[in-house]
Amino acid sequence: FYMPTAFSPNDDGINDVFEIYKSDEAAATIKSYKIFNIWGELIHESVNFDFGDLGQFWDGSYQGSKLNSGIYIYAIEVLFENGTIQTLSGDVTIIE
Repeated sequence: FYMPTAFSPNDDGINDVFEIYKSDEAAATIKSYKIFNIWGELIHESVNFDFGDLGQFWDGSYQGSKLNSGIYIYAIEVLFENGTIQTLSGDVTIIE
């Protein structure tokens, strides 16, 4: 898996969402994808989707408004074809 450390949701068509990448060999889907602000408030959640589904990834907004530059926390559960679940967690920065 590749987890970007930053993205720029400025609608230029480049790095506009916090997308998670996997190798072609990994037979997996995303079971749970959660983004939190630094106070622990859930600001985005998507469940049960494929890695290529860009509409499910976080676009840097909350309740319809773009958020300011800053650090946000993610917790992602990846479900493998064999039923194994791997949790990925860390932080990502919005850059304007």
